[in-house]
Amino acid sequence: MRILMTYKFYLPNYGGVEMLIHTIAKSLVKQGYEVNVLTLNFSRKVGENKMPREEYIDGVKVIRLNTTRPLKDQVDYFISTMDLVHLRRILEQFDIIHIFSSMPSLLLFITLKLCDKLGVYNVWQPIFIPGRYRHYKEASLRLIGYTYDEYILPLLAKQVDAIIALTDEEASFFQRKSQSTCLCTR
Repeated sequence: MRILMTYKFYLPNYGGVEMLIHTIAKSLVKQGYEVNVLTLNFSRKVGENKMPREEYIDGVKVIRLNTTRPLKDQVDYFISTMDLVHLRRILEQFDIIHIFSSMPSLLLFITLKLCDKLGVYNVWQPIFIPGRYRHYKEASLRLIGYTYDEYILPLLAKQVDAIIALTDEEASFFQRKSQSTCLCTR
């Protein structure tokens, strides 16, 4: 079985989501699955955006799409037109697409749309804290967070085949807001 995991960052960018993906990917490789990670060719370190287009890290093939960063670190990234065509070709090769997201991302939106068009089974792990926007100090960020949580996330959830939730609260939110199968890991 061929599994593709997607997230906008991956090693050598270290963070909680990146390490979660890497741990899962390595475990699946050890079990005999073919696992690739699709990410953006972007380093959080200024001036270091020239990572290899493809490489192996601990047995996991990493594929990077070229990107630019127009807004704040966690908000959004643009993928080059040529890489959009490349993305479609990549997705066609896999049996399961496991999509990770913690914030809105063009990679998330496009991957979901292409999976739907191609009929590729997809699993979404949103890494989401319901109501997190209430803690933002700026009113504009609270409004954006509320809109994303209450309107955009439910629309996205209806496009996926299954959702992996990390907490009961997260699972409950998505069961109420979507028709997707929601699995809560323990």
